[in-house]
Amino acid sequence: MSGIGEAHGYPPTSLTQKPDMAVVRSLQLAGAKAFAMADVSAKDLDCLLIHEGFSWYVIAGLEALGVVKPGEGGPFAAEGSIRLDATLPVNPSGGALSEGHVSGMNHLIEAVRQLRGEVPPERQVPGCSTVAVATEGNFFDASVVVLRRDTA
Repeated sequence: MSGIGEAHGYPPTSLTQKPDMAVVRSLQLAGAKAFAMADVSAKDLDCLLIHEGFSWYVIAGLEALGVVKPGEGGPFAAEGSIRLDATLPVNPSGGALSEGHVSGMNHLIEAVRQLRGEVPPERQVPGCSTVAVATEGNFFDASVVVLRRDTA
C-alpha cells in the first residue's frame, strides 16, 4: 500500500438532506489524503476501481477524485475514456454492478491482480503499476487506497 485515506459524510446528514448528492465531499477528502500519502495525483493512475453501489457514482467519483473537473465526468465516460484501452480504465472487471456487491472487497482483489498481471488478458490494464480503489458506504462515507507495484 502506498496511501490510504478515509472521510465521513459531509455534512453528516441523510441523502435527502445533501445540498447536492452528486458532489461526494467525503470521497474528495479521502482521495486527497490517500493521494498525498502515496505522492500521486489522479493523472498518475493506470487504473481506477470505484465501488459503485449506484451507476451514477462512477461519474461522481471521477469528479471527486480529480480525474476530471466537476460536470465533466459524464462526458469523460461517454467518450469512452474509462474503457480498458482508453485514458483511465475504470472497473475493468465490470465493477460491483457486474460482479456482485461485496462492499468493495472485490475491487481490492482486482487491484492486486491487476498489479500482478494475474487477470484474464481481455481485462488486463497494460503496464499497470498504480491503482486506486475508492469505496463508499452509508451514503457518502468514503475510503481510498492507492496500491503500487514495486518496479525496483
